[in-house]
Amino acid sequence: MPGLELVPLESSEADAYWKAYVAGRSDLPSANFVAYYERYLAQPPEDQQTYFAFEENGQVVGTVRIAGAAPGEPSNALSFFSLVPAARGWLRDAILAATEPIIANGASKVLASYDDALTRIAEHPQADGNRN
Repeated sequence: MPGLELVPLESSEADAYWKAYVAGRSDLPSANFVAYYERYLAQPPEDQQTYFAFEENGQVVGTVRIAGAAPGEPSNALSFFSLVPAARGWLRDAILAATEPIIANGASKVLASYDDALTRIAEHPQADGNRN
């Protein structure tokens, strides 16, 4: 299917997910995806279910975790948000897709953190080849 899709992360795609998470980023302590991948695999299944992938044409191009701001709270927080450099034109679509399940579950607010580099893309999408 053409376009960007938000899909639950499957364990079989976890390596592609964490590679996408670190791609083109300089704000992480390590650019080695293996450390993140191993931490993910060590988490209990209920925690693993909070990770979602952004896919374009069946390929993982971005990452997000949708969970509560604190353990046991409703899922209203976005974290681990990242898009590979070639897919950053999907920024607005990705943010909207990630908030849809939160809003659908009746959250009164959405909590999110962001990378300042993505702010520049949101303000000037033509500079990054926005597809919209």
